Amino acid sequence: MNLLRINQLCKKLSVSRPTLYRIMNSDQSFPKPIALTPSINVFNEMEIDNWIELKSTRKNEN
Repeated sequence: MNLLRINQLCKKLSVSRPTLYRIMNSDQSFPKPIALTPSINVFNEMEIDNWIELKSTRKNEN
């Protein structure tokens, strides 16, 4: 399992940190972070990839 820190995730999605937080707060389908410590959250890269695929599939259906 590959884990992404916030900065890595921002780079992968090509968004700023504030934009990432807006997505996290507004999109219920966005994967939940994994708390490694109280101050370190990471994301499962496979879940992020699945979320991206879901978003692109929905966009192509419209």
